Amino acid sequence: MTRPVLPGGLPAVPPAAAPAVTRVGLLGATAIAARAVLAPAAALPGVTVTAVAAGDHDRALKLGAEHGIGRVHRTYADLLADPEVDAVYVSTHPAGHFPLALAALRAGKHALVEKPLCLGACEAETLRLARRDAGVCLAEAVMSAHHPWAGDVDALAAAHDLGTPREARTELVFDRRDDPGYRAFPELGGGAFLDTAPYWLRTLQAWRGLDVTRAEGRSAFDGPNGTDAAFEAELAYPDGVVATLTCGLHGRYRADHTVTFERGTLRVRDFLRPARGPFQLNVHVTPDGGPRRTVGYAPAAYYERQLAAFLGMTADPGRGAGELDGAVRRTALIERVRLSALRAHGDGGR
Repeated sequence: MTRPVLPGGLPAVPPAAAPAVTRVGLLGATAIAARAVLAPAAALPGVTVTAVAAGDHDRALKLGAEHGIGRVHRTYADLLADPEVDAVYVSTHPAGHFPLALAALRAGKHALVEKPLCLGACEAETLRLARRDAGVCLAEAVMSAHHPWAGDVDALAAAHDLGTPREARTELVFDRRDDPGYRAFPELGGGAFLDTAPYWLRTLQAWRGLDVTRAEGRSAFDGPNGTDAAFEAELAYPDGVVATLTCGLHGRYRADHTVTFERGTLRVRDFLRPARGPFQLNVHVTPDGGPRRTVGYAPAAYYERQLAAFLGMTADPGRGAGELDGAVRRTALIERVRLSALRAHGDGGR
């Protein structure tokens, strides 16, 4: 089947404002830092990872040696005081995101923070105000955010005469049983929902916004140390559209979006695949009674796009502020859904 690339399909790295900064420091010597920053930085002209620090100094030394990072600091504070660092990427466990992001802002550093941005609405609002006062850029790293497909849902539905939307379902399941890491500890921000909800909500935000009339969650919280190894969330919109997320950490990998319309469906399978490098993401459109049609987008590499977009935001404060406002709204909604699940669990699921 021919898979047309939509007009205006994005190249591997999207056009962005020339970055105001190109020297990046790593707060956290993690595997995700290598994928999200070190590899894409090598592909972006002029961008250099100049320093690293971690809670475990030996890990920082190891990462620095493996990737030729010249400045390995003993403490996070030392890195934030380094004049050779203009921006930082925070990739510790989620409970560490807020204090490190806040410290970075107060040190005058731009900050890209791995999802989730932080663990609650109060923390998120504190970061928003600190970013405003510091005059720098703060963004949540949701790697799938800079792909255009979610913003094209209504246009694709109209082009194929699917009618009005009825339901949006997202499935995000990973198998982390052998290496759960921080995800096994609630005090570190573990569990399935915090790990996956930013992807779900960022997609919904691009398509429908987040003005919902109902937000609910359900979990048995029967994972390690009382974490949510599986979680179900549901949002209701004023026009009756319902959006659901089914997520987990102990199952066969799935990463699919399905939108049901009056007269057909729209589906994106394995939407996290471009995390592994340039990949053509396909949207499958199936009208009721008609053949499935596949719309392909130009191959994209999520992490390259993400880093390029973030560095571009450092030269465009208005765009950066808008992106952060969106992250603050997502964080508040995540907290609302999670509290709903905790209350239901405490009531015996009633």
